[in-house]
Amino acid sequence: MYSQINTIKSSNVVKIKWKLSGFPVLFTFDKGTMLNLESKSVVDNINKNEKILNYIPANYHLKGIYGEYVTTSGEISDCKIEINESITKAHLIITESDSFEVLLGMPWIRSVCLSSTIFGDGVVKFIINSNVDNKTHSFEVNIDELSQNNQQSLGINALTLLNNFGIVPEKGLSIEQQKNQCLTLYKSTKKIVKLVNIQLPTESTKYPGIFSIIDNNNKKEISLEEMKSLNINKNYLRKEEQFYMKTELVKIKNVFAATDEQMGCLGPKIEPPVKMNTIEHRPWNYRPIPIPKVMKEK
Repeated sequence: MYSQINTIKSSNVVKIKWKLSGFPVLFTFDKGTMLNLESKSVVDNINKNEKILNYIPANYHLKGIYGEYVTTSGEISDCKIEINESITKAHLIITESDSFEVLLGMPWIRSVCLSSTIFGDGVVKFIINSNVDNKTHSFEVNIDELSQNNQQSLGINALTLLNNFGIVPEKGLSIEQQKNQCLTLYKSTKKIVKLVNIQLPTESTKYPGIFSIIDNNNKKEISLEEMKSLNINKNYLRKEEQFYMKTELVKIKNVFAATDEQMGCLGPKIEPPVKMNTIEHRPWNYRPIPIPKVMKEK
């Protein structure tokens, strides 16, 4: 996210510090993902502090946006998430990714709703519901104070540059470079999972398993024309981001798909329907309608 004079532009990614099962962590809220992930390094640190987690071995393969695969090692069910005075229990999948500590999708559980408003002074106001006590909590976070840098000297949120891109303030970027960095915020991490658009079952607090992608040697690549014709969710991306996805990311092979064939999950050929030996059907009392003799003569 970044701010300029008289304008506010923000990404769908917000980071704040609070606790996971009583252990301090940095939460990454991504409004575009439907999957909750936790870094294995965080799990190891929690175990060292003798915190009890409901660990379940698991082996999923999550495909990244750059075509790489991230292997998971386990799951944690009913993990206690403490944000300010709000308490939530959620299901997390453990991954080797070093791009985040805890990634919470929106919504991370059905009964929890979180909304955020980003103001020009770097303050984010949150409203969150708890699925434990059914109460609504609100709080504010100053994201610029976390970075301890002067936002005005950069023309960009320092926290975004330092934490997500590793760019120090002294490097100096033009306005156009700043925009490009911000537009790639959710694509810039080393390992980022592909968004999994799977709804949570109403009768369960757990997310369904994410299965391995089926390899298909006959997979076709998306063309530039198909890429430009994709119907991108305009509520999720700004115009600049839509343009970036259609012009730049298309250069990365096998990232986007416009058809089932390009997804690699279905074969390019569809089996024909099964044909049966049949006979013409006629009613049991079928007979031609008689024509009167007078009409025949005419």
